Amino acid sequence: MTLAADPAAAPPRPLTPGATLVAAFLARRSRRKLLVVSNCQTFGIVNCMQHIGAGVEADGLTVHEAAGKSDAFYADLLGRYDHVFTVGHLRAQVENPAYAGRMSYLPTIYFPCYHPDLIYASHRGIGLDSPLGGYHSAIALACFLRGLSVADTVRMFNAKTYAAIGYFDGWDQSRDRLFAGFRSLGYPRLEDAFYRWCAEGCFMVSINHPRIRVLHSIAAEALRYIGIPVERRYAEVADNMLNGPIYPVYPEVGECYGVQGDYRFKLPGTNYTLGLEEFVALNFESYRELTPEAVTLDSPYREKVAAITRLLA
Repeated sequence: MTLAADPAAAPPRPLTPGATLVAAFLARRSRRKLLVVSNCQTFGIVNCMQHIGAGVEADGLTVHEAAGKSDAFYADLLGRYDHVFTVGHLRAQVENPAYAGRMSYLPTIYFPCYHPDLIYASHRGIGLDSPLGGYHSAIALACFLRGLSVADTVRMFNAKTYAAIGYFDGWDQSRDRLFAGFRSLGYPRLEDAFYRWCAEGCFMVSINHPRIRVLHSIAAEALRYIGIPVERRYAEVADNMLNGPIYPVYPEVGECYGVQGDYRFKLPGTNYTLGLEEFVALNFESYRELTPEAVTLDSPYREKVAAITRLLA
């Protein structure tokens, strides 16, 4: 999707002769135009499709950009694209007979097993920000709400705590939920891909940000779904998820699931990381103005914080 140019941006540099040839070639090449409408995984999938698909031109649009649009908006999209892949947010459009055969569902990845302490929270009905861009620790938040100090909170990050609140028990549930989603959308081959992802170590950088090898598998299956040959077995494209926050696999959790772990929390938009004490202290600072009674949590995050609160009682 073509975006409006930033008027403050510097004027584009003229193309080199070689780049001019490439641009002309791409403009005249016959390609199927695809659009991916998804969440934060959108552009990783788009990049993989561009790289591995035979004769593919792929663009991306986030569900936030597409939310609340009219039928005329989607009719215009389908006039410009041969096929639109989307997630469940656009169920009405996918199931509209007028778009039959030109829209289909795309699986999204949510796998909390490696990061069981990661939660989202709201304050007065608005998503609660954090140094990690909205990611919170259930343990840190529960301890703050109970009035614990940073030092006492840091001491709660240990195997005994994790065992008591079920952090070592998430594998089967996370896998089964993922597989059920694959099957319901017609992507059963991703179940085999899952075990390949696991063989290379932790395949998530947070509960909902998969590594690029995962998005490559989704892109490949989506292309096959509509009959487009996949030309490359591996997608050698930048992993844009690594530009955002990276939540660590805690060492004790990593040992349970056979992957490396640490307590280094990568900040979004930079390569700098925080240690555990720094992470807790910075979160507590960001919570300073909270009204505890106004903090709300959706399930299953609410149950996690409740379990930790009972442990602290």
